[in-house]
Amino acid sequence: MPTPPCTTADWKARLAPALDESVEAASRVMTNAPDVQSWLHTASFESAMGLEMQSDLQAAAMAYGAMLDDLHDTFGPLVEAVRELTDGCGTLDLHWRPLSPQFSTLRIAFGTDYDVRVFHRIEADLVTPEVARTALQHVARALPKGDPFPNRPNEATGMLSHDRHCLGVRVREHAADGGRRRTVTLLPPQHEPLERLSEAEAARAIAQWFQRDAPDV
Repeated sequence: MPTPPCTTADWKARLAPALDESVEAASRVMTNAPDVQSWLHTASFESAMGLEMQSDLQAAAMAYGAMLDDLHDTFGPLVEAVRELTDGCGTLDLHWRPLSPQFSTLRIAFGTDYDVRVFHRIEADLVTPEVARTALQHVARALPKGDPFPNRPNEATGMLSHDRHCLGVRVREHAADGGRRRTVTLLPPQHEPLERLSEAEAARAIAQWFQRDAPDV
């Protein structure tokens, strides 16, 4: 008897713990699902074979677009699960490798020009500096464990959400006399980055962003 397709609730139950760990972990959960593996094997290889006689970038872009449309049509509940779990900040996307289709994967895209390693949804009704500091700590968990080199800080970039508003946050850990120091860059959509903030300054700015939907530092 065939296994019934996953519902949105099924996908959310699978993805929520992984997404709390990292965006990459969520990608692995989605990609390794048997029904997704079956779809990837067929769709990615067929699209790659179709490009053998059409090597231009436009053909590749069209093939990718067709695959993405089919992915969303085939896995509608997964599309909805990603949208709900990311508070509307993320969408289901495809990393298609036409030269190595067996390594194609599903991923969550946030519409940014930077890679998002962690996602954190702020559940509190009001984002205070204390709540924002806790959210920063969630992003900082993704920092590499080794000591940063001089002029080469360790770095982790995350996406915070609250009430369907999104804010990118980059935490850097620098080598300093006697240990390490941290700085924070905020990456508000459609605004210039706010750089070199202390953790206290960043917590206040995050609270202001989500209270007013605009930075004020």
